[in-house]
Amino acid sequence: MATLAHAGLPAPAAELVAELYRADERGLLAPRGDRVARGRTPLRDTVAALAGTTAVA
Repeated sequence: MATLAHAGLPAPAAELVAELYRADERGLLAPRGDRVARGRTPLRDTVAALAGTTAVA
């Protein structure tokens, strides 16, 4: 969550995004229907783009 907040996401939004990632890691999220989309962009790059900053390695 600290990375998300550091990228400029407000703390409540950062916590929600972190919660979604934790749910995915635990296998609680599953696609519906016959469409599965997988992205290749690292989370830090996505958050940085949304926050209008540059990703820090």
